[in-house]
Amino acid sequence: MSKNPVIQPQDKYVLRLPDGMRDRLKMAAELNSRSMNAEIIERVRYTFGPVDEEMEALALQVRERDEQISELKSQIAAAEGARDELRAENFALQELLKKQHEGPPIASDTALTSELFDKVFSHLVRLEQKIDGKQET
Repeated sequence: MSKNPVIQPQDKYVLRLPDGMRDRLKMAAELNSRSMNAEIIERVRYTFGPVDEEMEALALQVRERDEQISELKSQIAAAEGARDELRAENFALQELLKKQHEGPPIASDTALTSELFDKVFSHLVRLEQKIDGKQET
């Protein structure tokens, strides 16, 4: 039995190089500390680009990032919807305050202080009691 590995015929290829190319290839291989065969293989690999496994891994990363972006866009849309609802409620409360002559309307960018919250809350409680008929008029 032979100790040398058997090389399949399809793994061998006789390559004819134009004049001077063998010397250039040998010099490049020496500069890169490779054999001439390794230099040829590396240059062919470089020409073909990444192998299929690398491309599949990159494509998977792109799909995962696309899913993350989609999820973030959904979260942004939900937050914007909640913000718009809060603005509408704020406006409605301002209109209620205005109708009850409890002061001028509050600018929509004004921070909600505890005093203002207490005022609005007590107003809402009084309105609810009026609606339920629990408060004397």
